[in-house]
Amino acid sequence: DLRKIKNRTSTDLQHNVYQNRTQFIKISKEAEKLKGEMRTLRSLMSDLTGALGQATAGSGTSAITVAARKQANRSSVANLEALWNTHLQALWKRVEGSQKFLPAIPGRHIVYESSRWVELNAATWKARRRVHLILLNDHFLIASEKKRMDTSPQANDNNQKSSQSNVQLVAERCWPLQDVQMADISTRSDVGRGGEKQKISNAINVRVGSESLTFAINGSENVEKTALLVAFRKAVEDLRKTLNAETEGTEKLRDSLQYLATRDPAILKKTDLLGNLAETASKRSSLLID
Repeated sequence: DLRKIKNRTSTDLQHNVYQNRTQFIKISKEAEKLKGEMRTLRSLMSDLTGALGQATAGSGTSAITVAARKQANRSSVANLEALWNTHLQALWKRVEGSQKFLPAIPGRHIVYESSRWVELNAATWKARRRVHLILLNDHFLIASEKKRMDTSPQANDNNQKSSQSNVQLVAERCWPLQDVQMADISTRSDVGRGGEKQKISNAINVRVGSESLTFAINGSENVEKTALLVAFRKAVEDLRKTLNAETEGTEKLRDSLQYLATRDPAILKKTDLLGNLAETASKRSSLLID
């Protein structure tokens, strides 16, 4: 019995050794396979990390680009306002009394300006005086020349230069742009001689209420007249859009206040709040009330 047990134990031991060796080889192969899969996973994770980093950098760059663009737009608007203010101050220096008609307000700027115009007598079509026409985005200004006498000894030597430097413009009339009507005078009527026909072909009519004025451009070119008419029509259209936007904002505020008064009648007693709302509405085209 002991010999049988010994032989059986020896056989089992050999079998176990063989089986363990087989399992060890199998486990080693699986470990190598697992190492390869881990290397592949590590490579994929590295690629994913790089892709996420590039996406984050791209989104950050786009956000920076948008912020920089907004900042540039704000800077452009500020620079444009400063340029308009500079032009308006220069106008105050050139045209005496213009600051009384055209005080500095945000957005006010010069659209067209020319000193090549003369005012005509509507009855005789004779030139009365030289005028300086200035078109702004919200007003129309007419200035005339006021020459100063120069008694210096060098005045006779430089007559043209002296007379040009001594011309001072004076603001004569100024109207809100929405009250001004400007029309081109055609040459369909045979009025007067050839010179007067030429004046009519280069003339415009400006009407404000019951007042009517006629201006003509010096020379035979119609470019200056066309430029004034185009600039006037564009300025009138832009002003109309601006006034409509302000009117819509006021109506929205009125509707909002009526809604608040309907929900809470006690708000009508809060004059400070209503005053603040009205002041806010005057600065903005629309107002949202929760």
